Amino acid sequence: MTTTIKHGDYTAELIYGKGSAKKILSTYPLNYNCIVTSPPYFGLRNYCGNDNQTGYDQTLEEYIDDLVETFRLAREKLNDDGTLWLNLGDSYASRSANRNRINHSHNVTRRVVQEGYKEKDLMGVPWRVAFALQKDG
Repeated sequence: MTTTIKHGDYTAELIYGKGSAKKILSTYPLNYNCIVTSPPYFGLRNYCGNDNQTGYDQTLEEYIDDLVETFRLAREKLNDDGTLWLNLGDSYASRSANRNRINHSHNVTRRVVQEGYKEKDLMGVPWRVAFALQKDG
């Protein structure tokens, strides 16, 4: 889905949809001046009940590889002088699925601590993604 906003000589297009960003990006033309995005944060929540979603039920390495692949496609859509703005927060090595510790009737499970980290470590996800994107070009 898209929403177009015109202001003088400028046009902004808000592109959004349900599904894989790679699938959605592949359906749009080239030549964007700017892309602004906030992908799902690593291990924070299950957005759609789909096992194949970015950030959910992945290792940190799989998550980073997924974002690099997505942003490689986004880079192809940008003009040579285009910019991409990425909003990405950090994650803890382990976190309760029930973030606010509210007693709900559904089962609350803890995500397994990623190898190489101890419980409650910040993982440096934004930096790791930034370095991987730099390495990818």
